[in-house]
Amino acid sequence: MHKLLTAYQKLRGASTQPDAAIFFKELARIFNTDPVNNTIILPVNEGSGIIKLTDTNNGLHVMAWDLQVNGVRQFKKLPLRPATGRFFTIIASLSPKHFQVRKKEGTVLPDMIFMAGEHPLFYTFLPGHKIKALVINISAEWVFREFRDADPDLLFQAHDLFYDKKPLLFTEEASFTMHHSLGDMQDLMSRERIDPFYARTKTLSILHDIFRRLLTIQSHDNKESNIQLHAKMLAVEKILDEYLDKNLPSIKEIAKQVALSESTLKRNFKKVYGISIYEFYLRKKMQLARHLLDQQPISVKEVAYMLGYEKTSNFITMFKKHYDFSPGALRKKFSLD
Repeated sequence: MHKLLTAYQKLRGASTQPDAAIFFKELARIFNTDPVNNTIILPVNEGSGIIKLTDTNNGLHVMAWDLQVNGVRQFKKLPLRPATGRFFTIIASLSPKHFQVRKKEGTVLPDMIFMAGEHPLFYTFLPGHKIKALVINISAEWVFREFRDADPDLLFQAHDLFYDKKPLLFTEEASFTMHHSLGDMQDLMSRERIDPFYARTKTLSILHDIFRRLLTIQSHDNKESNIQLHAKMLAVEKILDEYLDKNLPSIKEIAKQVALSESTLKRNFKKVYGISIYEFYLRKKMQLARHLLDQQPISVKEVAYMLGYEKTSNFITMFKKHYDFSPGALRKKFSLD
């Protein structure tokens, strides 16, 4: 919790408000008109309808699209973002067949998009149909302030998204409930008079659902990742078992066999077993040595040879290091019995 409070304190007082006037003027230029009071009214030759920007002046900006175009229009998503710091964007297409959001390579995204950071996306408007959409931008300062009394898991989720250097692009089809909620918000935000409190509460509800969804996906991914990790480590253990009677191959060679990098293998093996690969290997090797000495009527020299030791003295040293008594002590016990 301390790091969240520290993050919030750092954000306070920072310039987190975007220049909405500049942004809206640029957007209006695309439709060959000028904005009036944060509203763009499409000229007759362009189509009909409006694009309305609600600036709550505290880090939350909601843009409601309610229009119809005369011809196909496509342009790069304009950045409505804080001057400094990380930010979050929600893009909801309520007319997904007629208002499409695409990636740079052309992939059409689902109707619900959540981003942390900037992404080069493109908007496509198709003519002859009513187009409705919402674009919500939220500064990190606003999120930390509004979610400070929320479930700590949600706070940490927001914190991780804010500090992750890689931009996040999360997309999915909006559920019926979410689609209905977004539709109500778009309708009310397109009206002449806007209630900033309504914008705040609806945005909080939508963000809460998104963060919960991300937490669920993350939990599932972590579970899948842990299953895969343990499967890899069991494969490594099997390799170690195959080399108990000979010299162990290099960690690099073992890593290659299980399709991991050397550093990833060493880190995760210690995470699962609590000791290094070499320590684990020696422990199993000495356990086998003790079993042979305890159960078989063979000499210490023979056991050393069976376990790949060229010098019996090296085997004896390693055995005593693990058990605090010499392999010869077991041999004497066996002969006395």
